[in-house]
Amino acid sequence: MKKIFIASGVALVAFATVASAATFTRNLTVGSSGADVTALQTALIAAGESIPAGATGYFGSQTQAAVKAYQVAKGIVNPGTGFVGPLTLAVLNGGSVATAPAGVCPTGFVCTAVGGGAVNNTNGDGSITLSSSSYVSSSQTLKKGDMDKPIISATAQATAGNVTVSRFDVHFNARPWLLFSGVTLKDSTGKVLATKQLSSFYDATEVTIGQDYLVRFDNVNAVVTPGTMTTFVVTANVLAASDKITGQTVTVSIPSGSIRTINGKGYTDSLGYNSGNTTSVTLSSTGSVGDLNTRISASTPDSQTFNISTSNVTTDQVLGVFDVKLQNQSGILNQLSINIGNSVSAATSTLFQNVRLYVDGTAVAGAYSLAAGQPTFTNLNIPLTVDVWKSLTIKADVLARATAFSASSTIIADSVVGVDNNYNTITLTNASNRTGNDLTYVPNAGLSITNITPAKGNVVTASNSSVWGVAYPSISFTVVNTGNNPIYISKTAAVAIATTTSSGPNASTTVSSVTASGSVTGDTTVAYIVNSSRTFTYNFTVDNTNGTSAAKKISLTQINYGTGGAVDGTAAGQTAELNVNYGLTNAFVQIP
Repeated sequence: MKKIFIASGVALVAFATVASAATFTRNLTVGSSGADVTALQTALIAAGESIPAGATGYFGSQTQAAVKAYQVAKGIVNPGTGFVGPLTLAVLNGGSVATAPAGVCPTGFVCTAVGGGAVNNTNGDGSITLSSSSYVSSSQTLKKGDMDKPIISATAQATAGNVTVSRFDVHFNARPWLLFSGVTLKDSTGKVLATKQLSSFYDATEVTIGQDYLVRFDNVNAVVTPGTMTTFVVTANVLAASDKITGQTVTVSIPSGSIRTINGKGYTDSLGYNSGNTTSVTLSSTGSVGDLNTRISASTPDSQTFNISTSNVTTDQVLGVFDVKLQNQSGILNQLSINIGNSVSAATSTLFQNVRLYVDGTAVAGAYSLAAGQPTFTNLNIPLTVDVWKSLTIKADVLARATAFSASSTIIADSVVGVDNNYNTITLTNASNRTGNDLTYVPNAGLSITNITPAKGNVVTASNSSVWGVAYPSISFTVVNTGNNPIYISKTAAVAIATTTSSGPNASTTVSSVTASGSVTGDTTVAYIVNSSRTFTYNFTVDNTNGTSAAKKISLTQINYGTGGAVDGTAAGQTAELNVNYGLTNAFVQIP
């Protein structure tokens, strides 16, 4: 049985389509333009319809008349509407809504079953109501060079069918091309619907001299669907340099008749606000200047120990990773300095050489001088995109050394020199010095810590704990020997590790035992030996029987070891080489 679709009260049957290689995807009406309009005109002429001007690419009255005649000839609608909507598109694209099986809707249609067929609801007599939107403040201040700042908005809701917004006007009470470089229309999802460059008076219409200037967005083609709220937002780019910006307030509005719509039946409407939907934008005479932010990158090395040579340079050591970004404006980073502190009060040039700066994995500069302990990188050209963090990695080669030392790197915020995209010197309001973790360099010895349980950053509640009771949490980790000499760790827990505890009331914490995995030749009665790797577990007793329900936390903060000397299990013996802080503060457990 043939299925019949009903639209505008006319039964639709299958007709031969216009022979055309084009595929039409959007509704077209008077005022539309583009390649698809040219293809439409070509198809209409091929079908025998008259367009005296030919395929111009602009949908005018001649094209509208041809579409009306085509719709009647193909049985789409009678009389023709002149609007190329979903039904006309289906025929142009080689299909026919009349051949769709029951319950199945053609692409682009919303249908409900009627007598075994379907009714096309998108071709309904839809309309739009406009309401005020709080998306944009009614009063705000913008600075020179501000980009993509919302200046006015409106919320639309459709009823009885989809409605397309084809044109959107915004009005200013001052000459906009003297204040803004361009404006953009977006929808509530942030999708850009149209842009308008404002380079001269030709880009706006003077409605009332000195009082009312119209900027029009054509060919918007934004569909408002029943049941959803669509907010349209107009944003502006403030000129970076203009003697016409003097701190004045500009009124922005969407008056009656500013928004042109067309519904599924081809009926057009114009709407806007009679009054009340205006915003006041004060344009500051000062510029919007890029403002620097700094932080320690999450990828900077943890506090740890590195094995260095006593006879050769140890190359390519990461000293720290720092993040920087600009607010307000994008810009260029031209110069910065870092400070390299060390535990032996030695000149930086006696510990490191070839200090260099990497951006996105590429070396961009070498330090100008190490003599003052503050390597400086000059003549940089590092682009910074507004509100996007950029990672700066500091690497160096460690000189041959017979004694161990620790070092930490600090980015010096007030050493940063740069300009924003408006050639203003960047400011440092949100920047501060940031210091990375201590890195320890030990001749012919090295050590790393892995498999920390609980992991750094995690809080674990002891499963055998109870409020006002005793808990027995544990912390474990693996020590990896990356050096050339054995590592000794005391069997006396108080010598081997350091911990911190929170101030839980009336609670006590003790280390009840320590164990190391496996039995290794070289273990003594007082110390464990690590030749390659070994896992250590420290068990704690936390007595909170006299306390309250406040949490009690135990954190592992430090690991001590020795590489020789008097391996006797005492503090002096185990720290004969170095006392290493691994920054493990976040590896902790808690009880209620």
